[in-house]
Amino acid sequence: YVERDGTPVAGFHTRFYEPFDVGRIDLAIPLQPDRTTIIEMLIDAAIRVLRSRPTILSDAIAQSTVPTEDVEVLTALRGRGFEVSGRLALLEIPTRKTPQGAVPNGVEVVTFDVQKHLDDGFTVLDQSFPTAGSNWYLVRDAFEHMMRSDPTALPGLSLMAFEGGRPVGVCINFVDTMRPEAGHIGMLGVARSARRRGIGRVLFTESLARFQERSWTHARLTTI
Repeated sequence: YVERDGTPVAGFHTRFYEPFDVGRIDLAIPLQPDRTTIIEMLIDAAIRVLRSRPTILSDAIAQSTVPTEDVEVLTALRGRGFEVSGRLALLEIPTRKTPQGAVPNGVEVVTFDVQKHLDDGFTVLDQSFPTAGSNWYLVRDAFEHMMRSDPTALPGLSLMAFEGGRPVGVCINFVDTMRPEAGHIGMLGVARSARRRGIGRVLFTESLARFQERSWTHARLTTI
């Protein structure tokens, strides 16, 4: 990551999984005056990291998910040989339109604590998202690195849901890197055994409430 006055202001994380033929570059680069320079520096560093690992196949490809509105990142990636291979949907809602949702009986929603909830949060995400080989797969170490080091993963934004002490839901939230005064719902997962009971809805509405508390006007999320 990149630091300014001892504080992380941008970062990247690389992920490759067996058979090490496809990997991902995850970028976290909030709006700032010298953003273009930081983008180019981080992408070049990420590419160097990938090329330096002996387990990665020589013909492996790297992927990165970028909003189409982020012209700075797209320009930098295209200038380094990246091509568009697919598109995702970016959804947006004003935080003032926060829908109502009652917490299901026996369920407790708490602020995600990186000191307490890394294992619980990862357990729910691992149940909620596709298995290894998918573009969305996340390993435990990558999840911890993201929650501890990503400058957009501010403390107090993310949430956990528990039922009888058992983790049943998680919502990982970030500062949106393109729209000022907006939050980004990055990953929202509910354990399979606890679905269709309103837990995901409560995590979503509480996330919007957290964004409102910071005077952010919009919430965004990306989906396939």
